[in-house]
Amino acid sequence: MDNPLVSFIVTTKNEEDYLEKCLKSIRNQTYKNIEVIVVDSFSDDKTVEIARKYADKAVVKDCLMPMGRNIGAKYTNGEILAFVDADIILQDNWLENALSELKDNVVAVTSDLFPDDEGLKNKILYWYLTLSKSLLFMFGIPNVGHSGTAAIVRKDIFNKADGYPNDIVACEDIAFTSRLVKYGKIKFSRKIQGYFSLRFFKKYGYVRRLTYWGKTFFKFLITGSSDVVYER
Repeated sequence: MDNPLVSFIVTTKNEEDYLEKCLKSIRNQTYKNIEVIVVDSFSDDKTVEIARKYADKAVVKDCLMPMGRNIGAKYTNGEILAFVDADIILQDNWLENALSELKDNVVAVTSDLFPDDEGLKNKILYWYLTLSKSLLFMFGIPNVGHSGTAAIVRKDIFNKADGYPNDIVACEDIAFTSRLVKYGKIKFSRKIQGYFSLRFFKKYGYVRRLTYWGKTFFKFLITGSSDVVYER
């Protein structure tokens, strides 16, 4: 594929404090052949107003994040889908580097994400999350998410895999990835970088947040279900 159109999909719910920085980082990509779709779940702040300023299309639907991504995909024209959470900031060369990895039998590429705040505790958190993701890949459990999602996927493969599962509220990224690997490889690249917000760690505490992740992850691996309260 030479110079393919890449469709960014961002899902939102009351993200006025974060969305503008996210969308600016998308618009500032060195790779310019893009479109941006925002799917909002009835925000009651200025999220939709911000979305309409930067996005090519803003769709308002009552939905959780996984369904929102699927809805967004239906409005896209690109050959490649880029899923980015609303509180993530991408480096300017994120997409250019991601596309360079999407070759041969690779159907999706996921990126390295750093905490948006420095400090020893956050550096430890980063290495813990990165090690966890690397180990998952090593043991055959690839995952397009990593403290939030910033990944690209071939649209034809996304459609073959039936997109994200609409019926689970956590670990949807692992469930989605388990569908993708039936069609090719998922690649985790350290040269594709961005920053994720620590807002939920600060809101709930680091121990509680990591415990929540661990509980939902192992429940999903064992039962295939993640009927845990969606902690937002």
